Amino acid sequence: MKIQDYNSFSLNEGKLENVQVFPNFIRYNGEDWPGFNIPKRYVGNKPYKWRVLAKYGNKVKPINFGNILKKEKPLNIFQKKYWESLPTYK
Repeated sequence: MKIQDYNSFSLNEGKLENVQVFPNFIRYNGEDWPGFNIPKRYVGNKPYKWRVLAKYGNKVKPINFGNILKKEKPLNIFQKKYWESLPTYK
């Protein structure tokens, strides 16, 4: 999905006041995030691979992306080591 006009894109999930910022992570609705706009592994029943806590102005929203069901070409050894080395946050 390509967003043509960023002002028309509404993040109506929550406000920045609901976010608790700690030195090593961010907590939003009881879920820990590595930071704003930094992807983390998706843990759940839906067919997604990644989640990110998007921030725009004083609005925040968790966004899921990456379809597990989609066939992808195999990774080479360096790409595989990189993606497996990313930490999993719950």
